[in-house]
This record gives sequence, structure tokens and C-alpha cells, in this order.
Amino acid sequence: MSTSVVAGSAAESYVEAFEEVTSDTSTPAWVQSMRRAAFDRFGALGFPTTKNEDWHFTSVSPIVDQEYVFLAAKSGDVGRDELAPFTFGAIGWHTMVFVNGRFAPELSDIAKLPNGVKVWDLATAWTKAPDVVDRVGKLASYDTQGFTALNTAFMIDGAVVQIAKDT
Repeated sequence: MSTSVVAGSAAESYVEAFEEVTSDTSTPAWVQSMRRAAFDRFGALGFPTTKNEDWHFTSVSPIVDQEYVFLAAKSGDVGRDELAPFTFGAIGWHTMVFVNGRFAPELSDIAKLPNGVKVWDLATAWTKAPDVVDRVGKLASYDTQGFTALNTAFMIDGAVVQIAKDT
């Protein structure tokens, strides 16, 4: 990472966290390669400043000035009863629950989906449905946006939804 763009101990915390993310040998090589390219691009771009047109009125210094703490393991103790405020009173919905950015299958309900609908967490899709995730990291380009580059570099989990035509 270019320390001329992002300097200080906060930057070092991102480098250390990135090394931890990329140490996972179960992640496919193409994902690791994309992460590396995105992290290198983030090193060149850095965080946006008020000199960037899209961020002209927004300072991200509260983010930049904080040391980044990477959550390597799933964290958070959330029970099903705590999800009620987020269901809008509906029952029987198909749900994917993420706690602190990590898929929580024990809180999710993606069984018995309609024909033509498939849902995976990102880590599963990388290995079991690579043809479905071939566009991951390509729709939102990390070439010109620092936050997109940073998010791509640290992409660990997410939802992948495949809906067949005419479904």
C-alpha cells in the first residue's frame, strides 16, 4: 500500500488486516488475485477527500483517523427474537441474516425457495457456484473509487441471489 496516500498507524492496521484476509487458503485464487489488485489500487487512491468531487461536502477523516480492527471470526451474540424489529411484522419470509458482516445460517431461512431461485452466501458460492459469481468485483469498478477498492479487497461475505429468467 502506498504510504504516501494513506499514512500512519491506521494505514498499518489495514495492511495487517489485509494480510490476515488473504491468509485464508480456502478462498479461490481468482478471488485472492482480485483482492490483491483492489488493495493495491486502494493504496494508490487512498481514502477520498473533500478534493474529490463525489466527496466534496463529506469528510471521511473520522474513518481515516481510526485504527481498523478486522474481525477475523464471526462475532456477535444475536438471537432470533432480536430480529423481530427488522421483519416489519411479516412471517414466513425468506431471509439471510448477517451479523457483523458474516452470514449467520442459524438465523437465516433460505430453505424451500421457489423454483428458479437459488441463494448462497458468498463464501459458498465461490466454491459451489463459481459460474454464478464470475461478475463479483466487476460491476462496481475499483479503478477510480477508494472505498470500492477497499471494500473489494476486504470482501469476505455477502449474499448471492440467482433468479432464472421468467421466474
